[in-house]
Amino acid sequence: MFTILMEDERRLKKTGTILVCICVVLFSHICIAWGERGHNIVTRVAVRLLPISESFQMTTPFQRREFMLAHLSNVPDIVWRADNMSRKERGLNSPTHYINLDAVVDNPQQIMDFSLGYHTFFDLAKSKGLNLVTNVGTAPWRVEHLHREMTNALISARDSDSAEFIRYVNQALLYAGIMGHFVADLANPHHTTRNHDGYLTGNGGLHAYFETHVVNELDLTLAEAVILRGSQPDYLEEQLLNAHPLSEHGEIRSDPLKLIFALVLNSYQNLDRLHQLDKQHSIITQSDTGNRPAKRKPARVVVDDYREFVIERLAIGSAVLSELWKLAWNSAGEPDLSSYHSFVYPVRPDFIYPDYLN
Repeated sequence: MFTILMEDERRLKKTGTILVCICVVLFSHICIAWGERGHNIVTRVAVRLLPISESFQMTTPFQRREFMLAHLSNVPDIVWRADNMSRKERGLNSPTHYINLDAVVDNPQQIMDFSLGYHTFFDLAKSKGLNLVTNVGTAPWRVEHLHREMTNALISARDSDSAEFIRYVNQALLYAGIMGHFVADLANPHHTTRNHDGYLTGNGGLHAYFETHVVNELDLTLAEAVILRGSQPDYLEEQLLNAHPLSEHGEIRSDPLKLIFALVLNSYQNLDRLHQLDKQHSIITQSDTGNRPAKRKPARVVVDDYREFVIERLAIGSAVLSELWKLAWNSAGEPDLSSYHSFVYPVRPDFIYPDYLN
């Protein structure tokens, strides 16, 4: 089950992974993400979680295009930040990677504590003197948008003839892979808070240290550990939904936006754990308010201390992504995708404009 995943991990380790962390200066948030390895693992593990509960009628395209989906999951951090992209496109891309939940909602505990709709959340941010796009971030609605487009493409595939069927399934896979990036982002606590790089707590510089340097130092069993964790029975129920009343679980799992915000809350509520790991194992000298980062031990020295936390966050991201894919397929009427076969491979897909900004 893990052979292909592990062989690819070895190739990545041997050749080295180039991490592109270009940030657009139009926005104050630091927009680095898991790095190529983290996004790759989240997306490919999500594919491997599908057969646990779904038939080949859904899983065939995902299994055949696992590597393409993993490539697409890195597009928003690389292709859409390249120099050939327009200033407008790079600017619109930047705030879709995060949401500073605590800038708008005081002490968030459950998703019932605040409105989830884009426009009502926009108004709530505005009442606090904030702009949702430039000050807070829009990642949950970016996922919702891509999920809606994926669902619509699957509906079109269901209702089309054989020639158009392939085209629409390819569209659905494009949205599914791109969606994987933003779901993985929201599995990282630093993508859910205004304290996105730790400077408010003396952990300055932790963002890249944790999700890039530490992750890259973990050994080649990381992918296997993530899939083993994510495939545990009732994993989402126990790890994600347990913060909410049991009566709400079914509705959260059936509503993509509620499921996304459940992930946001789960990540945000694990932020302190991450900061304590940093202070206990990594920091030599804390950061100061002048944006001087903390002095830390090399990541290779402390990597074992972070291993469990990394596995947990990657696994929860994979489980939510897999659940969102299944939800899109269910919402589209469970079309039979088992005949899918295509050589289309969108290496550099065009930027997808966030429809909620219209």
